[in-house]
Amino acid sequence: MWAYIIRRILQIIPLIFLILTINFVILHVAPGDPVSFFVQGGAGATQEFVDNIRKQFGLDKPLGAQLGIFLANTCRGNLGYSLYYQDSVIRVIGERMPVTFLLVALSTL
Repeated sequence: MWAYIIRRILQIIPLIFLILTINFVILHVAPGDPVSFFVQGGAGATQEFVDNIRKQFGLDKPLGAQLGIFLANTCRGNLGYSLYYQDSVIRVIGERMPVTFLLVALSTL
Protein backbone atom coordinates (compact mmCIF):
# COMPACT_ATOMS: atom_id res chain seq x y z
CA MET A 1 0.00 0.00 0.00
CA TRP A 2 2.74 2.49 0.97
CA ALA A 3 4.74 1.60 -2.12
CA TYR A 4 1.72 2.42 -4.27
CA ILE A 5 1.20 5.79 -2.54
CA ILE A 6 4.86 6.75 -2.89
CA ARG A 7 4.89 5.67 -6.54
CA ARG A 8 1.80 7.78 -7.27
CA ILE A 9 3.30 10.82 -5.52
CA LEU A 10 6.49 10.44 -7.56
CA GLN A 11 4.45 10.15 -10.76
CA ILE A 12 2.58 13.36 -10.03
CA ILE A 13 5.74 15.53 -10.00
CA PRO A 14 6.53 15.23 -13.74
CA LEU A 15 2.82 15.54 -14.51
CA ILE A 16 2.65 18.88 -12.68
CA PHE A 17 5.69 20.14 -14.62
CA LEU A 18 4.09 18.98 -17.88
CA ILE A 19 0.83 20.78 -17.06
CA LEU A 20 2.71 23.96 -16.10
CA THR A 21 4.71 23.83 -19.34
CA ILE A 22 1.59 23.32 -21.46
CA ASN A 23 -0.09 26.23 -19.66
CA PHE A 24 2.96 28.43 -20.29
CA VAL A 25 3.07 27.53 -23.99
CA ILE A 26 -0.67 28.14 -24.47
CA LEU A 27 -0.37 31.59 -22.92
CA HIS A 28 2.59 32.48 -25.14
CA VAL A 29 1.13 31.26 -28.44
CA ALA A 30 -2.14 33.09 -27.85
CA PRO A 31 -2.60 36.04 -30.19
CA GLY A 32 -1.80 39.50 -28.90
CA ASP A 33 0.89 41.03 -26.77
CA PRO A 34 0.31 40.93 -23.00
CA VAL A 35 2.03 44.28 -22.53
CA SER A 36 -0.17 46.02 -25.08
CA PHE A 37 -3.21 44.51 -23.34
CA PHE A 38 -1.91 45.86 -20.02
CA VAL A 39 -1.30 49.40 -21.29
CA GLN A 40 -4.33 49.68 -23.60
CA GLY A 41 -6.11 51.84 -21.02
CA GLY A 42 -3.25 54.33 -21.12
CA ALA A 43 -3.41 55.52 -24.71
CA GLY A 44 -0.47 57.86 -24.18
CA ALA A 45 1.95 55.18 -22.95
CA THR A 46 5.50 55.91 -24.05
CA GLN A 47 7.80 53.28 -25.53
CA GLU A 48 10.01 53.63 -22.43
CA PHE A 49 7.05 52.75 -20.20
CA VAL A 50 6.21 49.71 -22.37
CA ASP A 51 9.86 48.58 -22.26
CA ASN A 52 9.93 48.94 -18.46
CA ILE A 53 6.77 46.82 -18.12
CA ARG A 54 8.24 44.21 -20.48
CA LYS A 55 11.43 44.11 -18.38
CA GLN A 56 9.54 44.05 -15.06
CA PHE A 57 7.63 40.92 -16.09
CA GLY A 58 10.63 39.31 -17.79
CA LEU A 59 9.07 39.40 -21.24
CA ASP A 60 12.31 40.77 -22.71
CA LYS A 61 14.06 37.42 -22.13
CA PRO A 62 14.07 34.45 -24.54
CA LEU A 63 11.14 32.03 -24.28
CA GLY A 64 13.26 29.23 -22.78
CA ALA A 65 14.56 31.53 -20.05
CA GLN A 66 11.02 32.72 -19.32
CA LEU A 67 9.88 29.10 -18.95
CA GLY A 68 12.77 28.32 -16.60
CA ILE A 69 12.02 31.36 -14.45
CA PHE A 70 8.30 30.50 -14.42
CA LEU A 71 8.92 26.89 -13.31
CA ALA A 72 11.51 27.92 -10.69
CA ASN A 73 9.23 30.60 -9.22
CA THR A 74 6.30 28.18 -9.15
CA CYS A 75 8.41 25.60 -7.29
CA ARG A 76 9.29 28.26 -4.71
CA GLY A 77 5.63 29.22 -4.27
CA ASN A 78 6.04 32.58 -5.99
CA LEU A 79 2.97 32.72 -8.22
CA GLY A 80 3.52 36.33 -9.14
CA TYR A 81 1.56 39.52 -8.86
CA SER A 82 -2.09 40.01 -9.79
CA LEU A 83 -2.57 43.13 -11.86
CA TYR A 84 -6.32 42.90 -11.34
CA TYR A 85 -6.21 42.79 -7.53
CA GLN A 86 -2.92 44.73 -7.20
CA ASP A 87 -1.63 42.12 -4.74
CA SER A 88 0.37 38.90 -4.54
CA VAL A 89 -1.41 35.91 -6.10
CA ILE A 90 -0.66 33.78 -3.01
CA ARG A 91 -2.28 36.41 -0.80
CA VAL A 92 -5.34 36.62 -3.06
CA ILE A 93 -5.72 32.83 -3.00
CA GLY A 94 -5.20 32.75 0.78
CA GLU A 95 -7.91 35.34 1.37
CA ARG A 96 -10.42 33.25 -0.55
CA MET A 97 -9.52 29.84 0.90
CA PRO A 98 -11.88 29.93 3.93
CA VAL A 99 -14.90 30.66 1.74
CA THR A 100 -13.80 28.00 -0.75
CA PHE A 101 -13.47 25.38 1.99
CA LEU A 102 -16.88 26.36 3.36
CA LEU A 103 -18.41 25.97 -0.11
CA VAL A 104 -16.78 22.54 -0.53
CA ALA A 105 -17.95 21.43 2.91
CA LEU A 106 -21.52 22.57 2.29
CA SER A 107 -21.65 21.00 -1.16
CA THR A 108 -20.63 17.59 0.20
CA LEU A 109 -23.57 17.51 2.61
